[in-house]
Formats: sequence, C-alpha cells, structure tokens
Amino acid sequence: MKYMLKVPKDEFKHITEQEYQKLLMNTTDIQKRLILELMWTYGLRISEVLQLTKDDIISTPDGYNIRIKRLKKKKDRVTILPLKFDLGLELQRYILHFDIKDKLFKITRQAIWSWLKNLSLQVLNKKIHPHAFRHGRVYDLIKKRANWMEIVKLLDWEDPRLLLRYFHPTQEDLRNLIEKT
Repeated sequence: MKYMLKVPKDEFKHITEQEYQKLLMNTTDIQKRLILELMWTYGLRISEVLQLTKDDIISTPDGYNIRIKRLKKKKDRVTILPLKFDLGLELQRYILHFDIKDKLFKITRQAIWSWLKNLSLQVLNKKIHPHAFRHGRVYDLIKKRANWMEIVKLLDWEDPRLLLRYFHPTQEDLRNLIEKT
C-alpha cells in the first residue's frame, strides 16, 4: 500500500542544516542516526533508505560508494554515488557489529515517521515530515551555491526544473539578495 501524503507537495516545509544537526545530536540509536544521515546527505526518500541492503555499500580503492535504487512513478533506476568516507566507515561498522545479512535497516516507514515526528516535536518544537530532509538538502545546496547540474545528478532528476519545486526563498533570502545588490 502506498503511503499517501496528507500535505500538498507545495506546502512541505524544509528543514535547515542546523535543524538536521540538532536532530542528529539528539539521536542515540545508530540505526536511526544512519537513516537521518542518508536522508540528508543524499536527499533520499525514506522508502529509498529502507530498501538499502548490505550489498549497496560498496568498498573501492578510493573509499566507499552507495548504490541507490531510485523509486520513480514511471520507472525505477539505480544510481551509484560516492559515500562520504566517515559515513562509509560508520555503515561498515554497523554492518559488522549487527551482522547485517540483507536489508540495512529493520524498521518500518511508519515507525520512522512516528519516531521523527516525536523527535522533531521534542527537539525543534515542530513536526517534521521525512520529505522535509529532501527539500532541506536541496535548499541548503542552493544556498551554498552548489552547481545546479550537480544537485540534479545527486538527486537523479531527469528534469532540472524540479529544482524550482524544492527551492522556496525565505524573506531572509530575499533580504540578503537585496542587500548584496
């Protein structure tokens, strides 16, 4: 059964990197920490994180890569991206420590949604939808002046116009723009 979104896509609130860091600092469970890190770093949907397997973490001479099965309405695709070295090591330690044989994370979408809602209310005093990580990551990359082509590649989008769906300038952004020009 598909999980239906109750909030229209245009109304998703993104989280900031600072909010993400607060959530991460207040998460002691290693499985949940890794889920948050993967959702933020790669802008992954929760379903994409939960279908990752041990074999999707690939050790190479240069470090680690991650194989992501992107879930699309029309077709599924696989993307292989470099893993941040420390995240790759953490994932390898997690796999060895918990003797992971297949799926990396043994938790349901509903459990993550519920946990994230409670954590965000406790830490940030607001409810966070898991997709807020995707919006927040794109917004953060744009603010850091990342190349738009790299953002499109990171999220495996076919159409760069999707950036417009995820970037919602705030009053502060507009104020900074006016001050700079």
